[in-house]
Amino acid sequence: MKESIFSEVDAASVTLPVDIDSLKKRKRTPKQGTLDLFFDPQRELCKIEKANLSKKVTEGYLNSHWFRGNLFRAVSRGPTTKYKKRKTIYEDKKNHLLIQVSHSLHQKHADLLSILFSDNQKKSLSFKGDGSFYILTSLYHMAKKLGYQNPNKAGTHVKKLINDLRDTDFVISMPDPLNPKKRKIITTKMLGKSYYSEADDQYCIEVDVDSGRILILGVGVKFDTLLTDMIVSLPDNASRIKALLRYLASHAEKKNGYTLDYIYKRYGIGQKPIDEELSAEEVSKNDAANRKDKSQFRKQLRMYESLMRAFNVYYDEKEAKIYYKQSKQVSFEMGVAPSKVEETLLSNINKDVAQDEYIGRYVDLSEYSDSSKLVEILEIETLDDGRILMKGFYPKNGKHLKTIFISMDEFIKRVDKYA
Repeated sequence: MKESIFSEVDAASVTLPVDIDSLKKRKRTPKQGTLDLFFDPQRELCKIEKANLSKKVTEGYLNSHWFRGNLFRAVSRGPTTKYKKRKTIYEDKKNHLLIQVSHSLHQKHADLLSILFSDNQKKSLSFKGDGSFYILTSLYHMAKKLGYQNPNKAGTHVKKLINDLRDTDFVISMPDPLNPKKRKIITTKMLGKSYYSEADDQYCIEVDVDSGRILILGVGVKFDTLLTDMIVSLPDNASRIKALLRYLASHAEKKNGYTLDYIYKRYGIGQKPIDEELSAEEVSKNDAANRKDKSQFRKQLRMYESLMRAFNVYYDEKEAKIYYKQSKQVSFEMGVAPSKVEETLLSNINKDVAQDEYIGRYVDLSEYSDSSKLVEILEIETLDDGRILMKGFYPKNGKHLKTIFISMDEFIKRVDKYA
């Protein structure tokens, strides 16, 4: 049985910065308007969020949008630079939702995240129930997994990759629920602080509140450990194959496959300009370079055919297409919709308010005793299975007790007689 990543906290407790009336009013706003409550740092996660995050972290799920979008460039080297204008990696036009990043990242950063989340499941712990957690690992372990020839001396390279992710803003932009003409911006980092923990004798990497909640919100994807190792171990010159496999495996299968032209454009393969503004010499030079670049990529597709088959990826050279069939070694975990979180919180509030009116009244427990027993109600709690746990007090002998009722209806029937 996997241990929960959450510390000892009351799963039912929720801190809300809004009153009941305002929360009820927001139920009538568009679904995307609930994101402001979803990301409110002052509230604790509700039970469904905790369960979702616990599974994703302990079992090694990553955010599928990291690979479905164009967050990581199809190269494995080069500096991480800040974009003049944030790069859009995901757009939901229907709900006017944008996800953007501030810096350029590449496949080595994707490798690092894959290792962190998939190799350290049993060492992932939480600070508290707000969505933040941290990962314990070692620089040596990550350097060895990343393929450095001398892992003992590669710690600075690993730290550089971690710092690149720490410096990168992950930005969600959406309509403000209170003023749709304005946009609400939620900015977090790909990773939080990192440091050596003397108490744990390991390297500690934090994941902050918003990043944890983004993991809850999105669809999680988990690659079998063997598949992760196969991708990470690919050489730097096969970065396009890395990017392609991550992209395909993070999606459901597509019956008609993907044309090579689509893949070329997605990863900038053979895309040097050959327009009329260039001289005939430049056009000829770029055209030759494009044909060579595409030819080299097709050669890699043939070279790594056996590896791609492990992912159920097939290259049809005659059709100039790539097909992917859903692999049993890749699994998904759905996210928790913000509207579902708001619905749960509102339900808990209404339930608490409804139950409070019975505190101080009496319930009849004569069925469980030869003589009539009236018990003063001190506390009521709804259990996960819908049963009611009541804590009470016998006025005659001063003893306390706990009693479980099969339903709220059964409980109310026993109370109403003595209202």
